[in-house]
Amino acid sequence: MTEDRACIISVEDNGIGMSEADIAAALQPFGHSSNDLNRGLEGAGLGLPLAKSLIELHGGTLEIISARHAGTTIKIILPADRVKYVPASDRPGAINAPIRLVATA
Repeated sequence: MTEDRACIISVEDNGIGMSEADIAAALQPFGHSSNDLNRGLEGAGLGLPLAKSLIELHGGTLEIISARHAGTTIKIILPADRVKYVPASDRPGAINAPIRLVATA
């Protein structure tokens, strides 16, 4: 959480990465990056566009930071008014469990 209680979710990998053109293509419905490395798996090309749309409906942003052969970092930033903090004391069986953040409608 940030000081203003916004929530940042960050996911990183050290995979094949994407160029700026690949990122732009992947954010388009049915778009695919033009990776020269065959991953052996193809999706429908809807995951990132759907995720971005849902995040934006909540007033948030999706950031993709990547470079070819250097991995990718994806950050989801949700504003404080869309995040509910649930203290551990209010979560059954959650002694010393991580904080759970819930997006609110």
